[in-house]
Amino acid sequence: YAVGDTAVVTVVDADLNTDSSIIEVYTGNSDGTDRAGTEAFVVTCNDGDCASDDPGTIKLVEDGTNPDTFIGVFTVPDNLGNDLEIDYTDSRDGAGTTVNWFATATISSTSGTVSLDRQVYPVPFTANELKEGDNTNLQYYSGDGSTTAGTVTVTVSVSDPDFTDDQLKATTAPGTVNLITSGTTTAIYTFGAMTASGTELGPMTEVEQGSNVYEISFTVAETQSSHQVLGGKTVIQVKYADSAGDTGLATNAFDSSTFDLRNGELSADKSVYIMGQDMVITLTDEDLNLNSDSAESYSLNILEWDSSANSSILMTDDDFTANPTKLEETGDSTGVFQTVISIPTSVNSTALELGEEITITYRDAGRAGEQSVAPSSSDTVSSDVELSIAISNFGASISLDKTVYDWTDTVNIEVVAPDHNKNSAKKESIGTAALPVKVSTRSGPMCSSTYTLKENGEDTGIFVGYIVLQGLNSQSINGGTHSAAATACNSGPEDGKLRTAGQDDGVTVTYEYDDGSVALASAIIQWNFASIEFLDSSVSSSGSTVIRVTDPDEDLDDEVIDQITIDIYSDSDSGGLTKTLSETDEGTGIFEGTLNFTTTAISTGNILRVSEGDTVTAEVTDKNLPGPDYTASDDLLFAATTTVGTAFPPLERAPASSARVVDASGNSVAEVSVDQ
Repeated sequence: YAVGDTAVVTVVDADLNTDSSIIEVYTGNSDGTDRAGTEAFVVTCNDGDCASDDPGTIKLVEDGTNPDTFIGVFTVPDNLGNDLEIDYTDSRDGAGTTVNWFATATISSTSGTVSLDRQVYPVPFTANELKEGDNTNLQYYSGDGSTTAGTVTVTVSVSDPDFTDDQLKATTAPGTVNLITSGTTTAIYTFGAMTASGTELGPMTEVEQGSNVYEISFTVAETQSSHQVLGGKTVIQVKYADSAGDTGLATNAFDSSTFDLRNGELSADKSVYIMGQDMVITLTDEDLNLNSDSAESYSLNILEWDSSANSSILMTDDDFTANPTKLEETGDSTGVFQTVISIPTSVNSTALELGEEITITYRDAGRAGEQSVAPSSSDTVSSDVELSIAISNFGASISLDKTVYDWTDTVNIEVVAPDHNKNSAKKESIGTAALPVKVSTRSGPMCSSTYTLKENGEDTGIFVGYIVLQGLNSQSINGGTHSAAATACNSGPEDGKLRTAGQDDGVTVTYEYDDGSVALASAIIQWNFASIEFLDSSVSSSGSTVIRVTDPDEDLDDEVIDQITIDIYSDSDSGGLTKTLSETDEGTGIFEGTLNFTTTAISTGNILRVSEGDTVTAEVTDKNLPGPDYTASDDLLFAATTTVGTAFPPLERAPASSARVVDASGNSVAEVSVDQ
């Protein structure tokens, strides 16, 4: 057993079961002197009393499931190296005599171990030896932003099963901390004594109940107890004086680590950023990881921004928005520090330019291989660690949904401008006085300054909107004169209105995505020939048919059902009637209506008087003809016909002479038969 273990004693004796109706209990002790009465057994150590914290009174309790068995439990006393002996007195054995039974075990000791929390520690430094990013003002910023020395926290762990208390403490301190440089040894701390005093750190605390592992922490400064800590030369050594090892004899356990400087690294999650985007900046430097038991933080003053907008500015400036506001260590003892910085649009009131190169500098105060962090007066060991990034310059492109529009069409605009997707968490807009979006026809521009387009989703960089062409004002149309709404910029991105200048025109969209850099897209605006048709080539004299007119120029408003008028007449009624056709849906430019036929009534409304064999004619006048063969004042009549009664394919009505039957070679065939 080890000290503090739980020992279980089992006695099997049917004579102890004197009453089968109850669970019986017998007592024992460890004084080794009195075996009378109900003291059924005693616990001894090396045949004598155990330590002062001995088991005391012990109960033997009948096992309810086995009436011949009795069990006792006690804690092994602190008698390292002794024989632990149980003496049970059987007052009457099978022969009726008194007999003593014995069980023995050894209380053994275990060698303890000691360890440091790191194999390599950063070199401590004095106040103001760390450098700001511009290498002009030397300060060290801790988590609260104060100027202080960079002391290193060291944690020592001792594991010793011989200790069972929640603290490891002894009359004489069992632990020693030494600094060793070039053969010179300096004892800086002791630990494990009953109380802390001076360089005595006091008792060690168990890290978890029952673990037998104890810890204590302390700090090491650049100069500790007149001993200067140097990178690559100084060793920290801890010794644990175990009063009883595996052999039961006193023994010493050691562990050691070194101090050293390491090179820092600076990186970002991307190399090219859009203004307004977030940049994850990462500083890796074990020299800043002063405490392995906590996450540390440093002011952004240790980073410098260098660009054309400003050649040297520390990143704590108001132009930079950081979250968190300091470089935070990513975890306990990682030596990796991060923050998220929004790329500004300007620095010190100077706008950043697309494609601009930026250098972010971290001044590493101590390079690998050096012995210490030198003060500013003899700065021979620090060096710049640089990170190069750039502002994006992807340009922009514009696309329209058609290459040819009619004069009252809707023009859908799409601008792809990744550089202006500055916030990945919201839908943004483009079109400012400085970087305008403009739309124009030959009648003039729609906006005096700019039209606004809206991003079609979060983080897409695609900006969309539309404008509605209003046509040419006072132009003759089917059934009257077109009254075009006035050109109006409005607020965008879906309420712009723009007149056209003539029967042939064009629409142009431009976007100045950078100062002096413009993207452009254009399309033709032209009038169209109308077409008219009956959906049936022949009709019944008492039936009906559908008349269709296709004319995009008569789709005067994409948001309403437009109408046109046509003339219809037959051979039986040359006067005919005028009929109104309605657009099949908003914005289609296709107009339809149903015409009914009668052989007895007069023509009126949707009913036309016809006779068997009549030709029915429908006519539409197109007053918006495409150039250059026609002018805005020209018009054309387009007609369609259908036949009333039985319709014959054209060839069956064709006149024929000298009809004959020939074979594939053109030779006359005198006789033909079925299936030939």
